[in-house]
Amino acid sequence: MDPKSKMPMDPIFNRPFEYGWKREVVYRTNGNAIDIYYRTPDKKKLRSKPEVREYLKQRTRLKIENFTFKRKALGLDNSKEICRNAYSTERAENNRGGN
Repeated sequence: MDPKSKMPMDPIFNRPFEYGWKREVVYRTNGNAIDIYYRTPDKKKLRSKPEVREYLKQRTRLKIENFTFKRKALGLDNSKEICRNAYSTERAENNRGGN
C-alpha cells in the first residue's frame, strides 16, 4: 500500500480542528517511515500520543480519542493538515528560527 495514500476519516478526529489544532504528516527520506505530529492552537508541536495526552490533561476538554496517530494523511485541507517530506524547505526555514 502506498504510504502517502489517505485513510477514511472518522468524524471523531475532526474535533481538534474545530479548536485550531493542526496535524502534520512527515514522510521520512527513506520512504518507509512516517511521523505524525500535532500542533496545538498555541503553536506547540506535540510529537507523540503521550505528549498529546499530557497536554490534554492540562489545557482542554478534548480527549485522546479525538486524535489519530495512524501513519496516513486524513485528506484534510492545508489549514488543518500539512503533508510534507522530511527536511523540506519548510523544515529548513523553521530550523533557522521561524519556529
